[in-house]
Formats: sequence, structure tokens, C-alpha cells
Amino acid sequence: MLLADSPLVLNESSGEIPLGLHLELLEDPEKQWSIEDVISAEFSSKFAPSKVEIPNFVFSKSAWWARFQLENPAAETQERLLEIPLPFMKSIDLFVLHENGEIESISSGHRFPFAQRPLLDRNFILPLKLRPNSQTMVYLRVYADHRLILPLILLNKAEFDNKTKLDVYSFGFYYGALGMMLIFNLFVFVMLRDIAHLYYSLFLLARGFLFFSLNGFAFMLLWPESPWLHSISPVLISCVIFYFSLQVTQSFLETIRFTPILHRLMNLTKIASVLFAILILFNFSQVLIPLAFLLAVLCNFLMIFGSVEYILRGYRPALLFLIARFFSLISFTILVLSALDIIPVVLEIIKLLQFSSLLEFIFILLAFVQRMRFIHIEKDLALDEVLSSQKHASKLEKEMKVNTTQSQELLARFAEYMKDTQRWMSKQNPDQQELRQALVELHQLSLNCWEESSGKSKLDLVQESRQWRANLDQPSGTWRTRIYDNYLTETTLPKNPRWRYVVQTANYVLDQCPAEFSKRKELKDKIDNIIQDFQ
Repeated sequence: MLLADSPLVLNESSGEIPLGLHLELLEDPEKQWSIEDVISAEFSSKFAPSKVEIPNFVFSKSAWWARFQLENPAAETQERLLEIPLPFMKSIDLFVLHENGEIESISSGHRFPFAQRPLLDRNFILPLKLRPNSQTMVYLRVYADHRLILPLILLNKAEFDNKTKLDVYSFGFYYGALGMMLIFNLFVFVMLRDIAHLYYSLFLLARGFLFFSLNGFAFMLLWPESPWLHSISPVLISCVIFYFSLQVTQSFLETIRFTPILHRLMNLTKIASVLFAILILFNFSQVLIPLAFLLAVLCNFLMIFGSVEYILRGYRPALLFLIARFFSLISFTILVLSALDIIPVVLEIIKLLQFSSLLEFIFILLAFVQRMRFIHIEKDLALDEVLSSQKHASKLEKEMKVNTTQSQELLARFAEYMKDTQRWMSKQNPDQQELRQALVELHQLSLNCWEESSGKSKLDLVQESRQWRANLDQPSGTWRTRIYDNYLTETTLPKNPRWRYVVQTANYVLDQCPAEFSKRKELKDKIDNIIQDFQ
């Protein structure tokens, strides 16, 4: 039974023809109708015309039937190729209905090994033979595991050959550029032993392999006998990309040193990526695909947040790294919006995103180059400090040899310290407790005056007064002022306290306080009392 509408007339000059607006569509929710059912009068009237060039059924679980009518007005048989430019479609059944009622059929899809395709191409290519002076009805039944779109193109062999040549040139350029960046980063890793470049090389390899799979080359060249591996490879490789993208970010920003909390969050996300990859291998891909989208969002958020954090800290290479991450976020957003049919489906969207990823890789590479310059500058500054310290030490050594006055001064300070110690030890009487309490009160008051008058912290006082030491706790990344804190309570005050440190710190605070500060006189009185008690 042929369509009542006028068929698509083909002649020898007909080139590439998108069929989207020439289609009529029918949904088969239960996937149970046969070709005999849909060509019957009962079902023929249920077909609805397509209103878009590329029908997008989003995440439909149904099977879909499409039909279109062709006319060959020539006296010779015409051969055409029906292309579905997608490497992923689980089931494709083509039925060609001739005027005499004869039906020819072809079955394809990635449920079959690659060798069983009618034409061995990365996309699905179905041959059509149009008999002379005849009209032909073509029915197509398709369904997919996940997202289902139906970009149908009718073209002759010459157009197909030209298209294949263009694909060879474009993909050759992309994978060539990717390979050059991969080799360069491996070379840098070998020369500098910078592990970040090794992680970036693995990230480039994973991203390239993802597009290698999405373009159908992996199924064609690597595992042609495994439709199952072909169907799960994009999600599986995406988990690998999530892992190495976070690993690159951690190494590039050195999060373990400067932002330990962010580092732990990234570690947890990497563990989730590994678990997702393992579950996908055990046939949980149907459930995990929506969660994989959420995992991608989380990865992008952590990387962008980390980049912004380091930009605010003044780490300039993080700016280029952030720009690269925005390229990745934009690509991911376009994929999601097109999958949800929020924006129109563009046939070459994967190829466009693939080539835009080169810009992302270039910006990351530039960020690494700037990072290398930054590290080089830091090493030069550190070397200058070492050389300066050595010169200073040499100068001091010479001065100590020729200048006995410095030695005498040191001996005098030591003698004074011993006298202070003897005075303190001699006060083994009830007044000793009062002296210790007065010393603690002075120390507490100086800290209180510092915080109220300057608005600064205890750590700032320790560092600026230069009387005490502050140590960086590596695991937590926080500063410790243990010796200073011991003088804040009587229970932790040393047996023989260095009261001059307390007085000198209080004098420093007194000098920094404004003249109108309310507690200035109280602080001055306590300083005088302590000096008088220990004289």
C-alpha cells in the first residue's frame, strides 16, 4: 500500500537529501508490531508527518516506525545509500516495499557484531535499489537503549565517498593535534618528573578515546565482535575522564597543600567515578546514566570552584585553567540541552564539540606552561634567599672573628639572663604565686588590647612582635602558637618563665595602641609593675 502524497522523485543529479521533513512517524510502545501490521490499512492512517529535520524522541523506550516514498522515473535501476549518521542505535530494521507487493528487508544496529553491517562504515549505511519507472515505499523500525534521534540522509555513492574523505581529513587533523599534545606532555613529564603532566597526558588519552568511541571508530577497529562493550564504552570512558580531570586539577593546584577540604571532596568524587565504572561493567549502565550526568556536574563544579579559589589567592595560572574548564562546562551543557530537546539537534554536534575540546586542551596546556614559569620564578627567589642567607652568614662569621664587642654583648645578655633566673628562683616564697599571676594577667591584657585596638588576630601579634614562634601544622594546614599560649594561663606557665618576652610583647602592643585607647594606661601600669617586681 503506497502513500497518497506525492513521492520524493530521484534522478541522476540528486545529491544528498535530508529526509526529516519527508518522513511519517508511528510509535510502537510495546515493540510488538511487524511490517505486516504497519502496512495494513488500520495502521497506515496512524502515521503522523514529521515537522523537524531531525526527529528527537529524547529518552523514549518505544520502538518507532518511519516511512517515506521514493520514485525512480529513470529507465534504469538507481542505487542509493540511506545513512543514519550515528554509531549508536541498538536496532534498525529496513523494509523496502515494491509496487508488486514484494518486501526486501535488512537488519542492523549495534546489537550485531560490526562485520554483519551491510556496509562496513562507522555509521549505519543501508543500501537501496530503486527499480526503473517505479515507486518504492521504505519503512524503517528503530529503537535505542537511551537517547533516540533519527537523522536520515539519502545520498548517492559519489556524495558518500566525498563525505567519507572529508571525515578522514577532519578526524585526522583532530587526532593528530591531540597526539602532538599527548607526546609533548609525556616528554615534559620524562624531562621534569612533574607528575601533573603525566596525569594530563592520561586525561588527554581518555578524552580522545571518548570521541574515538562516540565516532564509531572504537567499535570498527578495536572490539568489532563486542556490541556490549560498544554500548557501554561512552559512559565507562566518561568515568575515567572524571577521575583524571580531578587528578589533573589536584596536581595543578596542589590542593593537598593549600585546600585540604577541597582535596578530600575531589578524592571522594574520584572514588565515586571508580565505583560507577565497576558497576557499569556489571550491566548497571541503564541505572547509572542519569547519575553519571550528576557526577559530571559535580566534577565541573569542584574544578571551577577550585580554580576561582586559587585565582582569588593570586595564583595566576589558575585563570587559564578556569577558562579551559568553562569550555568543558559549555560543551556538557549543550549536550544535555540537545539530549532533552531544549535546543534543536544539530547533526554535527559531536564533531563541533570534539573540535572545540581542542581549545580546552590548548588553554590547559598554556596554564601548565604558565605554571612552569611560576615554579621557575619561585625557585629563583628561593635560590636568591639561600645565597643572601649564605652571604649574611659569612658576613656575621667575619664580624664575630674581628669584633669582640659583639661577643661581650652576648656574654652580658647571658649574664643578665642568668641573673633574672637567679632572682626568680630566689623568690621561693608566697609572693611567687602573685608574680606568676601578674605575669599571666599582663600577657592576657596585652593580647586583649591588641585585638581590640588593631582588630588583628593572635597569630598576627606573634608574627609582628617577633618575640615568639609560630609553626605550620602540615596535616591541618593551620598555624600553631604553642609557646605563646603557655603564658596565657598559670597552669601552663613555665617554671622559669621568660618574663622579658612578655614585657617586650606588651611594650610592642603599647606602641601600636592609639593614644585615646581606654586600656592604654592599665597596660602601662602593669608593665611597670612587672619590671619593678623583677628588678
